Amino acid sequence: MSEIQDREKTRHGTGTPTTAQAPAAPSGLLGRISARTAQRSPAAVSWIRQAALLPVLIVILIVGASQSAAFFTVGNLVSGVGQQVSALGVTVVGESLILLIGGMDLSLE
Repeated sequence: MSEIQDREKTRHGTGTPTTAQAPAAPSGLLGRISARTAQRSPAAVSWIRQAALLPVLIVILIVGASQSAAFFTVGNLVSGVGQQVSALGVTVVGESLILLIGGMDLSLE
């Protein structure tokens, strides 16, 4: 009897169920990577996830500094970044106070 017929009989309840074989562990590089991943502690995985964007941020800072001489100046931080952050900060503080007081629901209706 073919394997397909065995599966059909097992699915319809007319045959004896066959035991499923566990997939073989990957060998070579994939096996070593999966073994290392299984050995990591949850704290290490959490730290790796938190620091995943740090290299990207460093690259962005390097590219910004190489493209503009005014990138790391105090004037850029105060006039450019400071003004943009302050507008968002005022909005966040206002919404937080409204939510704490309980005067408004911010859900979309």
